[in-house]
Amino acid sequence: MSVAGIDPDLLPQGLPDGWVAGTGKSLGAMVVGLRPSGEMHLGPTEWRLLSDELMLAGVDDLGDLYVTNLVKSQTDTALLREGHFEAAVPYLVEEVQRTVPKYVLALGQDVFQILTGTSLELPLYRGIWQRLADVFDWDVALVLGTFDPAYVLENPGKIGPFRRDVQEFATAWQARIEGLR
Repeated sequence: MSVAGIDPDLLPQGLPDGWVAGTGKSLGAMVVGLRPSGEMHLGPTEWRLLSDELMLAGVDDLGDLYVTNLVKSQTDTALLREGHFEAAVPYLVEEVQRTVPKYVLALGQDVFQILTGTSLELPLYRGIWQRLADVFDWDVALVLGTFDPAYVLENPGKIGPFRRDVQEFATAWQARIEGLR
């Protein structure tokens, strides 16, 4: 049985109970957050901020965007403690290989570092396209790091940079979609 377009049997192991699989079609773009909020990829307020910014940037159908998280369970605190995400990476690798994105929006420092395979500090490289790490075996994708929407909501002064990053991501992605038509 397929969950959100990914056959769990093709993952390194079956999706454990309570884990949230990615959702949406992948028309060349993927958004990756740190961890889900309950059954959702982002909390309602965080999703509203991100979706509003994407729509302001010209994205007509949010269902064309594949949305997932590095950590697949809100309650999997063992993975979150001290930044130990190794157990979650194989699932994210599999999602990247199945959805073959051209553009990936990384929400937050930890996600940015896992996706790029670097220790680059997000504030220094926020808004600058980076290559996807070798472990993903997909050298076509570019990663754009930005702040996590929850961080932006707690720090309203970050809305401008967040908006510019989302605009850059959406513009690149929409240009690709137009080129395919």
